[in-house]
Amino acid sequence: ATSFNDNRPASFTSIGDVTMQLQRGGVYEPSALNLLPGLYDTYFRADSIPNRGALSPLVIQSQNGDSSTTGIGSDSYGFTIFRTNNVTIQNLYFGQKTSYPNYNGMTLGWNSQNITVKNCRFKRLFNADPGSTYTDATNIFISASWLGQTGFTDSNYIIKNNFIEGGYRGISTFAQTPNVLISKNTLLNQGGFGIDLQVQKSAVSDSNTIS
Repeated sequence: ATSFNDNRPASFTSIGDVTMQLQRGGVYEPSALNLLPGLYDTYFRADSIPNRGALSPLVIQSQNGDSSTTGIGSDSYGFTIFRTNNVTIQNLYFGQKTSYPNYNGMTLGWNSQNITVKNCRFKRLFNADPGSTYTDATNIFISASWLGQTGFTDSNYIIKNNFIEGGYRGISTFAQTPNVLISKNTLLNQGGFGIDLQVQKSAVSDSNTIS
């Protein structure tokens, strides 16, 4: 399903295998995780990946650069990054198989810094009010805290040039996440909010199209 290309190339048969390797072995040089073409019914969770900060950025992307044919198509939480720094996610698809409401396409936060999401496609089939919490049925959810916890130091998120369709919320931020740039995204057919900035410390929304 994936190949992990750096100075020590490796291939993996599943996304679960590569996320386990990332969390055990860390990223200590500039690296790329390339997803081979296909829509994977799985949950990508990166939590506390050891790294060397700006010296070891990680790019997660489609191998063919096509955000319509490669990515995560799951009714669970599709993609999560917690407590991990210096990650770029690009040219990937994050969708749903059915219209189950109570999951996000992408969840970011909980002590993560320097995260960029660009040139991706998101699609949630459920766009009515989920009637539960602010986190549900959101395409991209960013939060500096989780489940009411405090003391996190998230900062520097860039969300740009993405196509985001459906969901109750297109992009949602919460819990005073500092330095968030939301720019040049296209948001279509959200049932509630295209961009929803809650309890926000500093955010810039620029040149987005919402319809």
